[in-house]
Amino acid sequence: MISAEWWFAGILTVASLFTAAYTLAANKTLRDRITELNVMLYAGFPQHFDAVSALIHKNAVEKGFWKGNRNKGEALALIHSEVSECLEAIRADPPDTANELEELADVVIRVSDYVVGYHPDASLGDVITTKIRNNLKRPRKHGKLF
Repeated sequence: MISAEWWFAGILTVASLFTAAYTLAANKTLRDRITELNVMLYAGFPQHFDAVSALIHKNAVEKGFWKGNRNKGEALALIHSEVSECLEAIRADPPDTANELEELADVVIRVSDYVVGYHPDASLGDVITTKIRNNLKRPRKHGKLF
């Protein structure tokens, strides 16, 4: 059994790494941003993210979300429902920022559960860091108008 303290420490680690990734300043050089990403990788982002994802999936199994013959479409619909709930939070007058952030957290939770449930040997942490590295090298707006 994993203690609540370990769970909380893992969440804080992942949150601080996401914050570090978010604060990569646009005016820094590509080399500076890749260096900052490598620091995050050295800090163990993929392993911490995957450990938290495993706990998320374990909780989803215990809460009955994986009972029976669950299909990928159902799991994706649950992810979509969280995105829709986030949209409703920002459409409120006034916008409900706390609920917006909570629903975005639910999106991450559902995606993590999906990956561990359907691809247990995959590392979503590794996929995220590879995608960040690739995006750092892409042109502005990835070469699109919007």
